[in-house]
Amino acid sequence: GLRNPNDLVFDEHGNLFTCDKRESLESTSKWIHVIEGADYGYRTKKQNPLTEFLSHSKIQKDIELEKSLDQPAYVMPPIANIGGGPTALAYYSGVGMPNRLEHRFFLCNATNDSTDMMTFSHESVGTVFKINSREAWALNMAPNDLAFAPNGALFAANSNNEDNRSLSTGIYKIFSNQEKYAPAALQSTSILQSDLRNKTTSALLSLLKHSDQRVRIKAQSSLVLRGSSTLAPLVRLSRDPQRLLARLHSIWAIGQLAGSDQQIAGRSYIQSWLADLLTDPSPEVRAQAAILAGRIGNASIHPNITESLKDSSDRVRLMAALAIGQLRVPRAWEPMLAFVVNPQNQHSVLRHASVMALAGAFKENALSTLKNHPNRNVRLSGALALRQKSSKKIAGYLSDDSPNIMLETARMIHDLPVQDALPELAQLHSTRSKWIPKFAAKENISSGTPDLVSMLFWIYHANYLTGQSENLNALIEAVSDTSLPETMRDACLNWIKSWTSPDEQFSINRKTHLPQPRNKNLSNLILKKVAKNWLQSSNSNQQMMMLEYAEAFDWKEFQPSVLSLFRQFNAKPELRGTALNLLSTWQAPHFESLINEALVSNSALLRKEAILIQATLNPNDMVAKWTHLLEFGDPQEKLKALMQLGSIRDRRVDAVILYWLEKALQGDVPLDLIESLQNASAQRTAPAIKKTLEKWQTIQPKKIQPQIIP
Repeated sequence: GLRNPNDLVFDEHGNLFTCDKRESLESTSKWIHVIEGADYGYRTKKQNPLTEFLSHSKIQKDIELEKSLDQPAYVMPPIANIGGGPTALAYYSGVGMPNRLEHRFFLCNATNDSTDMMTFSHESVGTVFKINSREAWALNMAPNDLAFAPNGALFAANSNNEDNRSLSTGIYKIFSNQEKYAPAALQSTSILQSDLRNKTTSALLSLLKHSDQRVRIKAQSSLVLRGSSTLAPLVRLSRDPQRLLARLHSIWAIGQLAGSDQQIAGRSYIQSWLADLLTDPSPEVRAQAAILAGRIGNASIHPNITESLKDSSDRVRLMAALAIGQLRVPRAWEPMLAFVVNPQNQHSVLRHASVMALAGAFKENALSTLKNHPNRNVRLSGALALRQKSSKKIAGYLSDDSPNIMLETARMIHDLPVQDALPELAQLHSTRSKWIPKFAAKENISSGTPDLVSMLFWIYHANYLTGQSENLNALIEAVSDTSLPETMRDACLNWIKSWTSPDEQFSINRKTHLPQPRNKNLSNLILKKVAKNWLQSSNSNQQMMMLEYAEAFDWKEFQPSVLSLFRQFNAKPELRGTALNLLSTWQAPHFESLINEALVSNSALLRKEAILIQATLNPNDMVAKWTHLLEFGDPQEKLKALMQLGSIRDRRVDAVILYWLEKALQGDVPLDLIESLQNASAQRTAPAIKKTLEKWQTIQPKKIQPQIIP
């Protein structure tokens, strides 16, 4: 769920962070704490068409999508929205800069007109982090990479921006005059550039206390390379209450040793050591012990890690729950349910940890039983855990009494997607009369609000993706169901159109990304059953779609209905014009009389369509010829057609010119045709043309005024 994370950095406690690039310069990037198994929500429009659908639907006219929909339960929120497009990220290693920059991140951001750098620190608040003391640096450059030198100076690779407002392209060094010769900086340079293989174990253990994070990591790696001989001194150092960072590096080193040698992890004193650390006075040590227990713990540690689910520290409870999932603790069922119910564990980060625990430790059948649990949070966590497993049994939560859980479950099934559960999501169409009232009864929910529209979207898009004949029937029924929001009915109509389009005989299977063939003949038979009703309906979208299908599949038996539609004088001109063209293709009896009806219509568009048809029937008709070139010719042919049409004394020309003037009022005429259109219009005497030309010139006073051509 990340879009394009820029660099990955660890702080001194081993927490992983990144800045996820924004999609455009108008939105802000996300500052993210990366947690195992988390989903950060990014989906392309192809992956999640709901975003695009809502952005174009009527319910989104005055509100932003982010404000109209709750964040999905499976999405981990960012720490903050920060800066523009991140170009470089680094974490201060601890030496070479003034003391006020300790524990700070350095982030470069591109904005609309510049690139800058900011530094900031973190404050841990329970399981989350809060950004503190931001500081902006105006560097007059556009850094696209950052790295700290051995002595703590900051190197910035600068790419010259387009407007040349930054320093020239190159690598720049940012340093502190006061700190560059400080003993810690000089010592870091010496250690980082040296080979530590000749150092004694005692000396390496001492380096775990160094102020430079890079020195500590290098010493830790050197100790691990020496194997189990360093295990005992590392255990001793990990118990030193005065040296927190040294303790953490000792714990991490032991974890590396145990990870590479199963015999080390299996030693009883290592498991006892882990159990002791889980009760350490330091919450950070307890949290790190829980992380390590999840990786190397055995059955003897299960009671201890389960007890840690009740720890007073949110961070320890987070790591303990993650460890439960990794260890697959069989007796953690009741403790985990108690964890989920506990009001202290309702934050999204802790909820995610509970989901990872349930998904890791328990089987699908057990998780599916949680749909009957009286506590809403337990039911939601059960559904989220089944999502982690991509289990078909998640569909059982679609019948939940809570509209919110129904909505979340539908979103999980659709967005992942849980392929095997899509048919059950699609089947909610047949029971809509039962569950839609749940949404209507929910506070501030009505038939046109985002919650219900989103639920309907996932259901009907699932029908489209599933692609069986019964799913097409469901979409057709939805289009005709006037109790559904109009935007949803239009969406279903578009999916039907895509389903059986002659140019799109295949859909794309979202799981395999392979074409999924559909029974085109069967689909056409199903659509044929509603063709007559839709042609005679009051819904212009349905009528237009059926006209297109009648033409594409040559359904001549519907000629009476198409003729009736053409003669509906209150129908949209576009519909009547399409019907007229179809009747021309089918060579309808007495077609010339239909052309004459169109030529005297009040619609310039319909009269223009009649003239275009005349061009195919009588190539020698000059009005029809120039009208056809004006519609379909290249730019030069269109200019010539306007010049010729303006001077032809034929009333049919007035309809053509008026049609193009109406397009001009809507801003739908190419700039290179504007002057010629005004000249042609000025030669006509029809009152409607004069009135429309005057209106156009009024709203576009700077346009070139026409010159009368004698």
